[in-house]
Amino acid sequence: MLREIEYMNLRKHFRPAAWLAVVFSLVLVPGTLFAGLPMASSVVNAKLLKLLETGPAFTAKAEFSVLGKDRQQPNIMPATVAFMDGKLRMEIDWSQCKGPEIPEAVIYQFKQLGMDQMTFIFRPDKKSVVSIFPKLKSYVDTALTKEESDALAQNVKIDKTRLGKETIDGHNCEKSKAVLTDDKGGIDEATVWNATDMKDTVVQVRMTLPDSSLTLKFKDIKLRRPDAVQFEAPAELTKTTADKLALDARNKLAEGK
Repeated sequence: MLREIEYMNLRKHFRPAAWLAVVFSLVLVPGTLFAGLPMASSVVNAKLLKLLETGPAFTAKAEFSVLGKDRQQPNIMPATVAFMDGKLRMEIDWSQCKGPEIPEAVIYQFKQLGMDQMTFIFRPDKKSVVSIFPKLKSYVDTALTKEESDALAQNVKIDKTRLGKETIDGHNCEKSKAVLTDDKGGIDEATVWNATDMKDTVVQVRMTLPDSSLTLKFKDIKLRRPDAVQFEAPAELTKTTADKLALDARNKLAEGK
């Protein structure tokens, strides 16, 4: 019975696009992923992408840190990222993630299933997310939902107000308040640090929401255009479906592997 419950939790939330929202924005809203990982808003995710589009292409190490309602212990998720022309690649090792909203039992289950290492390729131009599972030698290509596509298609107006200058990891930065307004009048605010010695690249973003506070920080930034192949599914891997992966996961859990 326990194995069946674990499978149902896995199958219910087995959506790569949702995983991408989790690892990119980590904005806590009602609902959970894999019975514990925080879900996220695709609209906020889209606006964060718009902020990145104001700078040049780059590769970097990223750290996502989010404080929940109690504002005590943060959830921390490191990643390796590449960004170019609105396309985003993120490599995640779940064993490196930690925090009260990231249960160790879930990470252990990911390891059992060979899903603890994942790569997400977000392609707004193709309205899809490619989720790569290197240990399983497979990938899933998932179409964005209409809500996600509509959010990305909106024109977002960004109004900035200078707040001063600060140094982040040795970079001279312009600190500003950014007000992001979409076509429907939806407004979000963020504090943004742009490195003036790196072509105004965004090195840190902080957003405060009613139930959480998100900080996204980039390190080891390389201002270069990533190889275009990084934003495509590897030819040597096998294309599969979310249903097939979920079924395989169910079988592994049933066998106790």
